[in-house]
Amino acid sequence: ALFGGILCGAIATILSASIAWFVFFSTTPPDTAMLRIFALVLNGAVISVIGERIHVERRRRNSSDRALRSALVESGNARQALAMQARVLESMAEGVCVFREQGQILFTNPAFDQMFGAERNRLLGTNIADLKDAPPDEARRRYAAAVAEARSANCWEGEQRHRNAQGRTFQTHTRITPIQ
Repeated sequence: ALFGGILCGAIATILSASIAWFVFFSTTPPDTAMLRIFALVLNGAVISVIGERIHVERRRRNSSDRALRSALVESGNARQALAMQARVLESMAEGVCVFREQGQILFTNPAFDQMFGAERNRLLGTNIADLKDAPPDEARRRYAAAVAEARSANCWEGEQRHRNAQGRTFQTHTRITPIQ
């Protein structure tokens, strides 16, 4: 019972009791003493094998538990990192806008919304080209050229004129960086 705990102890007790009954209460002739000794040795071997299997299973389970705990810690760290990044984006003074290559706005931070005089998240789904201070066709052409350059050079940077929700125009220094 040293190796396997309660389960191994219970099995050892049952086997020992059976063998003890066989050795001490059996009416077999004395020439079977060797068989009795063999039975006692076999009992010990069975207990040792069972104990080792239980021990191996516990080690495997402990290893799995450690891996799960480690994954949970990493997951918690990743969540904390994402929460911190979200707080940074939300508190930046610079406007940040994430949009699809076709121009559909997916994310804006409060500074970007404020620049355009829009309520929070009001610009989501809008085409980024529609925010430019230019006729729609020209705005889409400029936008497409900037995105094509950003895609080929990994970045586009330049000055752009925009129109906010109140109709006022303003100029920005814009940087477009593709993200995968």
